[in-house]
Formats: sequence, structure tokens, C-alpha cells
Amino acid sequence: MADDNGRTPIYYAIVDSKIEILKLFVEDGIDLEQSCDANDATSLQVAIEYKLGPIVTFLINKGAKTENAVRMAVAVGWDEGPKLICNATFGVFESTWKDMRFGIIGQQD
Repeated sequence: MADDNGRTPIYYAIVDSKIEILKLFVEDGIDLEQSCDANDATSLQVAIEYKLGPIVTFLINKGAKTENAVRMAVAVGWDEGPKLICNATFGVFESTWKDMRFGIIGQQD
């Protein structure tokens, strides 16, 4: 069910940072991969577009697919996004993130 702009109730819960409402949607079995706006964006894509860290973490923890999520965070100019997405997805710790960022991991002595 979408409004005249193609936006669904989950879209508005995301952009308004209504995590309690998002929890209800998830408990009710909503498909996090379904389009929630006229551009066919998923819930995670909308949260990244609006740079909503707690919502992004929640959605990833609830099973939202993260394919291209880091790339999208970079594209929207969200400096903290890639680190947050990696932490939520892989449990990467701060020191590992810094090592990855500066190309230390994978280098041979």
C-alpha cells in the first residue's frame, strides 16, 4: 500500500526514525527487500540515503541485504556509513576498519 508518491508506511517509519514502528513491521514479517518508494528503493537503501545510522544498523541486524550498501553510502557522501555498515554486517572492529581503510590488511612484508 503506497501513497500518491509511491511511498509506503515503512518508508515513512524509516525517514521519521520511528524504530518502534519498524520493529512492529519486522515482527509482522514485512519483506525488507520490497520497494518502499517510487524509485524501487529498499528499506536499507532509504535509510542509507538519509544517513540514519541506528536505522541502518537495525535493518541489517534484522536481515536486510547489504549488497552495494557501502558503495551507496559513499555515493551519498556519508562518511560514517561504510564503517557502520561493515560493523553491523561483519562485526568489524575499529582497528580492523582502520587497517582496511589504509590498505594494511593483505599487504605482505
